[in-house]
Amino acid sequence: MLSLNEFRMSERVFTYYSQERECATRKIISEALRAGKTVALPVVYGGGNMAFGEYSGSLRDGVLGICEPVAGARILVPTERDVMIVPALCCDKAGCRLGRGGGYYDRYLADCPAVTICLCRERLLAEKIPKEWNDLTVNIVITEKGPIRL
Repeated sequence: MLSLNEFRMSERVFTYYSQERECATRKIISEALRAGKTVALPVVYGGGNMAFGEYSGSLRDGVLGICEPVAGARILVPTERDVMIVPALCCDKAGCRLGRGGGYYDRYLADCPAVTICLCRERLLAEKIPKEWNDLTVNIVITEKGPIRL
């Protein structure tokens, strides 16, 4: 992830704060901040709606138990100069991801111009995941073996 040109050239990194068995993002967040990039994490409002708040180093437990920026964090909107790391339980080689079923990211990504990236363990990379009409694919899938550009 850190060696991707899209990441190195990005101004801001929109990502999730990894928990439990999710692919780790904490080092990515640290490296982005060290490089002077702005980092934004999801703020979940419920009802399928979310935004991204600027990460200042402090977190709180949000809706659904997801770590999010503290109350009052500046809401940021991604541009084509940014990257967005999208969480997934697993992914396929066409960039289709299986999330947790709430559809938050699919709704958000519908209007997102940022380069979208999914981190996936190689052992969880499928040939094909069933896709619904509203499931959106990512631009890049990264496994331990490297990136798959779509």
